[in-house]
Amino acid sequence: MNMARILIIEDEQIAAEGLWEQIKKIRPNYELLSIEDTVKGAITAIGSLDPDLLFMDVHLADGISFDIFKKIEVTKPIIFTTAYDEYAIDAFRHNSVHYLLKPVDPKNLEEAILKFERNDISLKSVLNQLADQIKKQDFQKRFSVQVRDKIHSIPVEKVAYFLGEDKSVHIYSIDGKKYLLDSTLKELEDRLDPIEFFRINRKFFVSFKAIKEMVAYSKSRVKVILNPEPTNPIDAIVSVERSPGFKKWISR
Repeated sequence: MNMARILIIEDEQIAAEGLWEQIKKIRPNYELLSIEDTVKGAITAIGSLDPDLLFMDVHLADGISFDIFKKIEVTKPIIFTTAYDEYAIDAFRHNSVHYLLKPVDPKNLEEAILKFERNDISLKSVLNQLADQIKKQDFQKRFSVQVRDKIHSIPVEKVAYFLGEDKSVHIYSIDGKKYLLDSTLKELEDRLDPIEFFRINRKFFVSFKAIKEMVAYSKSRVKVILNPEPTNPIDAIVSVERSPGFKKWISR
């Protein structure tokens, strides 16, 4: 049977462990070398552990995975595991075997592993598959929220932004209302249309229509003035690692 030593680069521990459980079911003889959640940790692990295959998310705790390639040369095959976003096409410039949309489907995962084992890294075939996946992508249309004993359905077009506060995520609607949402910002990355929404930092996931004004901030960052404003005053500042992507996003 085939054997490979793999490295998982993913900043959500539950997602990483779930992926590993799926891999073990498909290839029980694969060996997990390490799970890394940062660019810095991934760079160290790639150099010291010499994995055969990398499973890599795009957004990491201290930046994006493409920062890794700015620091070191990565010659090993990579299976990217993330939602389709502005980084999708860049993924195939870095020895990509496959590009899997979350939540990862077991059949697609097995197909990706087979591509790796056959050394089938045709860029054209992977790009064609990505195009098919994008066409099939069904982004969230509405969100179910509970207010006291009543359940409401909030259409996504009425969402101004999502804000993580006090270990919870709240929806702020365009009419100024606030709702508690049973989700995490990380999960929303897989469910929102990246043309309409952008995660500017660890707390805010904003829609384009909610941006009232943008102000230049320190370290090439951008301060976003939102409408409506959060009920608890908090600055919406695009993080350093997300600033380049944000500037591309607002220029689309």
